[in-house]
Amino acid sequence: MQQKPTTFRFILPLEVAAIISSQLLGTTTNIILKNLNGTLSLPIKRRNPDQGGGPTLAPPLGFERASNCMPNRKSWGDWTTYSPTNPENFQVSIEALAFTITTDDWTGEMRSDFSDHIASAPDELKSELQDWVKRFCSWTQLIVNQPLDLTDPIPGVIARPSEQMLSWAELEGSRSKIDSSAGPLSIEVAERANPLSERLIEEGEFARIVELTNNPTITAPMAVTLHGAAQLAAQRRKWRQAISEIGTAVEAIYTELLGLPTNHKKTLGALLKTAEDASISIPTGTKEKILNPRNSAVHQGIPPSQNTVLDAIEILAGLIRTHHPGWIGGESLAAVHRPYQHDLSIVIT
Repeated sequence: MQQKPTTFRFILPLEVAAIISSQLLGTTTNIILKNLNGTLSLPIKRRNPDQGGGPTLAPPLGFERASNCMPNRKSWGDWTTYSPTNPENFQVSIEALAFTITTDDWTGEMRSDFSDHIASAPDELKSELQDWVKRFCSWTQLIVNQPLDLTDPIPGVIARPSEQMLSWAELEGSRSKIDSSAGPLSIEVAERANPLSERLIEEGEFARIVELTNNPTITAPMAVTLHGAAQLAAQRRKWRQAISEIGTAVEAIYTELLGLPTNHKKTLGALLKTAEDASISIPTGTKEKILNPRNSAVHQGIPPSQNTVLDAIEILAGLIRTHHPGWIGGESLAAVHRPYQHDLSIVIT
């Protein structure tokens, strides 16, 4: 007997929320797996009068039944920047991705009371989807510098255990009440976007990320991968590691521009001198901001300053946009406002 097509719906929570433009809400796009195709759907926007007129996120069409059993009790997400004066354009954090896959190969039992039983999708299909999401997260970090993978996180996305203190005094056998007052809270906010800022996923970036994710054989140019590694290192304030990654990325770019084999023995300084002699453009500040601090870091263990690393990342990003266009987001992309998790407690005595 011919097998009837069976549609499976999947919700895969993200380890770290992705910040997207509200223009992407309600988007459905095609995805390509190893043996099947399907669709990826994003939450939709709805207005909730109880929220002061602000928007809330609703599940994509076809996924409404799962809203009350989201993993870890998470919602589909929330807006992170919103203004009533511009209600159609704001930033949104999404906590999960929704997938629809139709297959003719499901061998589960079709019963008359089908709706009262659990239908488990094939393990191979589950594995393919998980791999797809991992690739999606990797490309998101490289294209817009949003770190969605907790195996390689930046400090800001980790909710560490509370530092809330409990204390009391003891004097001649008497004890005071417990003091649970919080200590000073320090928040570091960048006044303006910089090379370490996470960038918003706009429509063009989303399409590019999905395109790359759909093809598991694609790899980023070496310089692009090293640029992402440098950003992650700098976000952790590992300045020496960051400048080392940047120097290697510049070596990769000029090795390609000079047509040299990848196993050549030229140092970064020699590569830049050869490029200069060949009238190949070198950005202003490359020697002062990359070559010299990189040599000091690698050969003498001297870490560069934060500003030096930020300038170096900016120079490298310019080289990538020139020689590997389309591989990292543009400078015009808005900086992300990520809602980091903090501990709040109220003690009533």
